[in-house]
Amino acid sequence: MMSEKYHYESGAIHHDHHKEINIGSVSEKALKDIISKFFKDDAEDAEILGEVEADAEPQTSNIEVEPVTIDSVIAATICQMDEEGDLKRKGDWGLLMIAMNQSDDMPNFDTPRSYVDYLSKMLKLKGVPSESSISKMMAKTRGMFPNWTFADTNDTVETTRRINVGKMFISAVRKKK
Repeated sequence: MMSEKYHYESGAIHHDHHKEINIGSVSEKALKDIISKFFKDDAEDAEILGEVEADAEPQTSNIEVEPVTIDSVIAATICQMDEEGDLKRKGDWGLLMIAMNQSDDMPNFDTPRSYVDYLSKMLKLKGVPSESSISKMMAKTRGMFPNWTFADTNDTVETTRRINVGKMFISAVRKKK
């Protein structure tokens, strides 16, 4: 970034009115809220100065909002769960695939390979586990979500943890859609 030098007379004050906002994919309502909060202090300043008319027509803008897709919601949810430590093992990523495959309103995957490709190539997620890790979890998981049992453990704490991984994921995706 280039810095500019300013020369001011003694006692002069520089008011930097530069504002910057960086927005990723958000819903139209969320964008309106962000913009409203971002320019809130400008509106208050204008009211103080008497520049805002009480019956002034609101200004509209031609801002185009990128629609929220199921893919962007899934990617954001997986990233959040991974960052928060909810995906403790590589096999936990397989639980997400199984939960999606057993939910009517989610994408379905024919094979662990198609799921891994979806995560790494389409969603461009980092740290995606191998096809083998996903396959192993699929082989251990019995029943329909959220009433899973697991062939490799009788531990109720671990069983509950795994089921909760699926529940957290599906719930978060549905809330964000």
